[in-house]
Amino acid sequence: MVRPRFPLRNFFPSDAETPKMRFRKMHFRKTTPPNVATRLPRRVILTAAFACLLTSPSGAQDDQGKSSVHVKPSHASPPAKQGHWILLGAQGRLVLTDPAGKIRWEMPWNNIHDLHWTDAGEILTRRGKYEVVRINPVTKQVTWSVDVRKLSNRPVELHAFEPLANGRTMVALSGAAKIIEINDDGSIAHAFSLTTQTPSLHSDTRLVRADVGGGDPSQSDPSQSDSGPAGYWVAHEKDGAVRRYDHEGTVIWEYTVPLFGRPRASGHGPEAFGNQVFSAIPDGTGGVWLGTGNGHSVLRVSPEKKILWQLGQDDLPGIRLAWVTNVHPTNEGTILIGNCHAGPGQPIVVEVDLKTRQAVWQLAGFKRFGNNVSNTLPLTAPQAARLVGN
Repeated sequence: MVRPRFPLRNFFPSDAETPKMRFRKMHFRKTTPPNVATRLPRRVILTAAFACLLTSPSGAQDDQGKSSVHVKPSHASPPAKQGHWILLGAQGRLVLTDPAGKIRWEMPWNNIHDLHWTDAGEILTRRGKYEVVRINPVTKQVTWSVDVRKLSNRPVELHAFEPLANGRTMVALSGAAKIIEINDDGSIAHAFSLTTQTPSLHSDTRLVRADVGGGDPSQSDPSQSDSGPAGYWVAHEKDGAVRRYDHEGTVIWEYTVPLFGRPRASGHGPEAFGNQVFSAIPDGTGGVWLGTGNGHSVLRVSPEKKILWQLGQDDLPGIRLAWVTNVHPTNEGTILIGNCHAGPGQPIVVEVDLKTRQAVWQLAGFKRFGNNVSNTLPLTAPQAARLVGN
């Protein structure tokens, strides 16, 4: 049976044809364009399109480190802030996460309270409350250790330590209230006593960092001196104060962390409040960055004791700071902030733009790492490569 042919082009100009008319014209004229002859069934096309959406790269990670489905918008959008390699201690292990938040390396380990990467490509941390150790991240074996109880005739706890440029290791002893520089054989190379108003075995100090100089022409860069750093910045947790010491133990600057008129409240989470400062990181100009612990804030304080920069507990939309631990200013005009005891739905690390005071990156981790991540350390890509083998 021959179908009738209708010269539709006589009724409709070519530029006025609708898709339906064009289909009828092709069908009744028995013309079959190549694209129709090779056309796939509609369900195959839809299935392929849906698969493309599922495999679209996004780099997004949920709180468990799993990739999230992401549909790229059709309009141009600014590139996302690149993340960071983060080394941390949590739930009985040391862990390295990549910039997308995925766990790339881990090993069993307990109870850290400070964390460093050495020039030799090892991890400096503690084992228990008394032993400072270096770990080879490739073999995951301890290569060096010193039990600091041997350095004092008083009860002590170890909450801060640091590798020094001259090859020594600094340890800060709470209880004995001392800073000691030790040689690799465990012998004491240098020591001095700290000033404490409220002595505490557990809280004489939190983090202690070598003085990089600045604010005083007589202060030299520690890397330029074989005798040790110019001095130390000490976060005295129990005293709620930061003291800057010269290398002989003289206090040359002191700052009491303010409560800003707010009453103290017990606890460790967002509901607590005080000035139990966790970290004091020199800014190179004679000032210091402070992670205020249960003060839920970050402060930058000048040598004249003026607050130059401040971020409070609820200054970031959707993010609540709890026990603020490590603070790491970057060369990109941002600062990485450790957020411990913050609870479900809150990041354990948040990166904030110093100019806009807006969060530009964060590491979620409550489900994977728990609520007690006390120390986080950003690594460079070459440092991280030693752990992941890339």
